[in-house]
Amino acid sequence: MKLRREFFLGLCLVLSVAMSAMAPAQATSTGTDYDAAKKQVLELLKVLKTQDWKRLYDITEFSPQVAKSVVDRDTFAKGFASGVTKDGKDDTFAKVMASLSEQSAGLVIIEGRSAYVSTTCKIDVSGQNVVLVGIAKLIKVGDAWKWDLTFTDDAEKATSTRTTELLGQPVSTG
Repeated sequence: MKLRREFFLGLCLVLSVAMSAMAPAQATSTGTDYDAAKKQVLELLKVLKTQDWKRLYDITEFSPQVAKSVVDRDTFAKGFASGVTKDGKDDTFAKVMASLSEQSAGLVIIEGRSAYVSTTCKIDVSGQNVVLVGIAKLIKVGDAWKWDLTFTDDAEKATSTRTTELLGQPVSTG
């Protein structure tokens, strides 16, 4: 497990350097767009913690194909709740999300209509707090930043991939 953490931390460092080199000079500046992206990520983490699936619908951008099948926020919320609980048979996701604490959003990198925001949070795993470091990918839609699930027409894959990226990987605190 230690090798995995070291690999992940090394990969994060390499990706940070690479993204910084590719991004425009002002990419890590502060300003309205950067603040709005951070705020949206904090809202996303809050939505996951409280499992407010109707609100998740409001702050998510889907692929055009998925958007056609998601007719309204009530239908989305019901389907999402059913999916994460495997039709009420598994409450693991709900328990993990309810245990989220100390959520924060950090560095923001903006490239065109995309924003990448570093995240940290803690979750409870078998009675122990585990620190996670991740990255949220947002897309600009009009004047708003939304959670970007546009990369595939498979809604389950998009949600699973982006949630895993958002929460990230465990890091050593000692």
